[in-house]
Amino acid sequence: MELLIDDGGARLAPGRRSQPPALKTHSHTPIGLPGLDALCGGGLATGAGVLLEHDGQAHLTALYGAMFDAAIEQGFALVLVPTIRLRPQGVATILEGRGHDLDSLLAGDQLFVLDMIGAWDEARRNVFGARETAAGVQAELDAIRDRGGDDRLFSLINADAMYDTLGGADARRVRYFQEASLLGPDDMLVHVHNPAVTDDATSSFYRNTAEQVVQTHVADDGLQYVSLRKSPCGFVGTTSLVEYVEEPPYLRIQRPPQDRDNPYARDGPDD
Repeated sequence: MELLIDDGGARLAPGRRSQPPALKTHSHTPIGLPGLDALCGGGLATGAGVLLEHDGQAHLTALYGAMFDAAIEQGFALVLVPTIRLRPQGVATILEGRGHDLDSLLAGDQLFVLDMIGAWDEARRNVFGARETAAGVQAELDAIRDRGGDDRLFSLINADAMYDTLGGADARRVRYFQEASLLGPDDMLVHVHNPAVTDDATSSFYRNTAEQVVQTHVADDGLQYVSLRKSPCGFVGTTSLVEYVEEPPYLRIQRPPQDRDNPYARDGPDD
């Protein structure tokens, strides 16, 4: 059993709040943050949708950088629907801090940008402009998939920009299309979402369609935390402290208090 102490007092909860390993049908990809990888049961779910939910105050740049670096090092091509923080210079700085070059990735068909915020130059190779219908966005995503060839894709999608541009109904259509038609068993799909900027039905939809929900927020004391809210494995319901450090990956996440056997967990990209 696990003893939980919160505003409601102390209570006992089952030690396992996720499925046993025998029932798991997916794999994981570690992202080089041992605490987060352990929290999620081996890394981010692969071949299924992941939702990164935030409160608008948590700093996400270091987390994006860790995900980009891990994906590139493991042979994924990046697909980016950028947040407002991921304008060209910001992405270039994040990549340079981990030994990667923005221009080289674009030219080598290792980075694709579907610009829903109007911050990228559409004249650049592999930068695709925003479309205002689900059909238009799906066509752009199809083109990216074709140009990516046989590469595994790591997609980081600004769900809020999709909602703002397309409206709720078309944003939901695109979300279904991404997982039903574009997501292979070895691909990764992460949606980034702030529930405060959409209606409740849209936020519930993104949580419902995700296989794994990771939430990060900043508390009143200024400390940042990350929680696993939904997952077929890992420490569901557990919250870990986020710390920033001077050296790559510039982020440390507190490990869960114990280990669990998980045949799908991997220690590194070569395992």
